[in-house]
Amino acid sequence: MAHVALPDLKHPLARSKRVNDMFELANVASISEEECWKDAEKGTELRMKNSQYMSPYGIALAMDAHRRRCPEYNEAINLGKGQRFEHSAVFPWAVKYDLGAYISTAISMLDYLQVPGRAPNPQHSVFIALPSSFAVVNSEIDYEGTTTIYVYENWSTLAQKLLDTTITTSIIVVWPDKMPESRAMRQLLIALERHLQIGGTLMFFPSPFEDSNVEEWKAMGRVCAEFVRYITSPSRGFEAMVRDHYSEVFSVAFRANMSVY
Repeated sequence: MAHVALPDLKHPLARSKRVNDMFELANVASISEEECWKDAEKGTELRMKNSQYMSPYGIALAMDAHRRRCPEYNEAINLGKGQRFEHSAVFPWAVKYDLGAYISTAISMLDYLQVPGRAPNPQHSVFIALPSSFAVVNSEIDYEGTTTIYVYENWSTLAQKLLDTTITTSIIVVWPDKMPESRAMRQLLIALERHLQIGGTLMFFPSPFEDSNVEEWKAMGRVCAEFVRYITSPSRGFEAMVRDHYSEVFSVAFRANMSVY
């Protein structure tokens, strides 16, 4: 049962789910701890016989549970830190994600992992950068004391804030509503390298999609992908694990739009 390895999974069906290996455990954990789903949606997915759903966080939870019980696996995980993995198909059907990239991301998360039911790690600080359109929502949320929220006017002010902030190894950036200027992008790149050059986690998320802003939203998605390719190029020696969720959302939205036609 999944609860033997992860006793504090949020969804009750997840705790009683029978799992045969670590990937099935990762599937259950990914569904149970998905913050964007309601309980009914989680229940539907957990009842599926061949669920394909995975998330880096769910994989990291399964890895953490296994490494605490298996010294050999723990040693392999330590050797795998900082590496990028290719991974053969685990499922006999096609999936909509790069499992190798998910595994690489999951390993990079292990040192900062918040396991359900455990007290937060006081050493794990997170910096979340939000555009001004999020200011009202931001004021209504109660964040952990280790989380720094910064609502930026533009990327130049965000870059300066990061230069003035104590080093943190987990940074989340939500893209603005309008395309940043090239100079501001270079400033932010320098600021991000100050924090993450030797390791950590960097995540990019898109600004909310609006019909009135569709062309600029798509253009920023392409620029985000190029920004990530540039910052992670081997010549820059950028050791942090970078997740481009903008491109993932862009790709799904594009496929859905094409299917309409």
